[in-house]
Amino acid sequence: MKLTLALGLIFFCVSARGGTVPESPPSAWNPGSFGFSATSEYFTSNANYDDTRGSFSRLPTGSSFTNFTTRAKARYAFAHAVSAYGGLGFAQSKAVNTSVEKTNSNVTDFFLGANFQLVRRWWRVVPEFEMSLPLDSASATQTIPLTSEGVWSTRAGVFLFKPFKHLRFESYLGFLYLGEGLSKRFLYSMMAESAFGGFTFGGGVAGLETILADE
Repeated sequence: MKLTLALGLIFFCVSARGGTVPESPPSAWNPGSFGFSATSEYFTSNANYDDTRGSFSRLPTGSSFTNFTTRAKARYAFAHAVSAYGGLGFAQSKAVNTSVEKTNSNVTDFFLGANFQLVRRWWRVVPEFEMSLPLDSASATQTIPLTSEGVWSTRAGVFLFKPFKHLRFESYLGFLYLGEGLSKRFLYSMMAESAFGGFTFGGGVAGLETILADE
């Protein structure tokens, strides 16, 4: 049995909340090994966005909303090509205006997922499936900031990896289905990273597109 640890910290300032980038699976799995990892996402906005692409209304001066979300997971490798994971999401939110500041923090969800690795001559292809169950509720009448959507969700997607001598390219395409009539989303990302002296540096672009708006 082998134990591995990984920690990732991701900061985003985007125009629409949604958890845009799933965590990349490990580059290799040893059968019978456990791994632990965590990723974080930071979001801040001073506007409300509606279901019309690119349309928003600015909040009053001095008003804003921020959210910091962390997902911690444990992974077990059943074989070189199959692994499964489970974990918890945590979030803290803050809403501010000129006279009031409110905060809220919760354990947001419990999730389970699995990866299947398909190695081709030039690419490594890793499909991923995940289901999340809410541990935090959301209501249109609550007066404290929301920390999550508060609904069950499923996500299916595929990672594509292309290694070069000093670089590794990664892309992701996926679909996120939110329960209780919330919007359905197409997720995408493209990243590049390189290792230098024991450290890995990288960057890329990521986003989401709403396929079906809230019912």
